[in-house]
Amino acid sequence: MGRLVEIQRGEDAPAAVRLRAGDVLSVGASGARVRAGEGVISLLGAFLPAVCGGGGDVIAPEGAPSIVLFLARSSGKATVEIVIGDPWSATTWKAIDVTVD
Repeated sequence: MGRLVEIQRGEDAPAAVRLRAGDVLSVGASGARVRAGEGVISLLGAFLPAVCGGGGDVIAPEGAPSIVLFLARSSGKATVEIVIGDPWSATTWKAIDVTVD
């Protein structure tokens, strides 16, 4: 069974993460890319968190995305990069090496 592995703040992300195939990695960041190992891990996208209200309406704040999701697809090694900071002016890229068992 896959796990939802969460790194709440991209600034606090470790240099390396070990996942299992089927895991989803959630990182608090405004953007991301897969630098190496595209067959090992996939970027699902950058998302803006939202909640479903009692009437079924989705409520979301305005602004930049704040969560990126990756799917660990198969065994191997990959490198992902996340964007931390303001995506319009003061961005910083941070690399995370990913091993998928």
